[in-house]
Amino acid sequence: MTTQRELLDRLRHDLDRHSHEGEAIVAGLTEAQLQWMPRREAWSIAQCLEHLAVTAEQYRPRLSAACDNPAAEPAPERRFQPSWLGRWFIEAVGPRGAKRYQV
Repeated sequence: MTTQRELLDRLRHDLDRHSHEGEAIVAGLTEAQLQWMPRREAWSIAQCLEHLAVTAEQYRPRLSAACDNPAAEPAPERRFQPSWLGRWFIEAVGPRGAKRYQV
């Protein structure tokens, strides 16, 4: 099982890695490619990225603060155990959950 410290270290690394990967993926796309929608009811790449950016604005400051300030964690070596709501959220936004909610 993962400790809180290990989870925070992985989160810090993943926050930076995903930002750079996202920038690299769209760097060569044209405006038309970013706005293209495979179906009328589907989102474009630009809309997906906007959704991720808006969501990240809500979560990133708190995640970054927790990663940068381990003293704020009462027991950094304690094993991480999500609450029932946390488990539901992890499942909902994970690969299996994303398939269930696709348009």
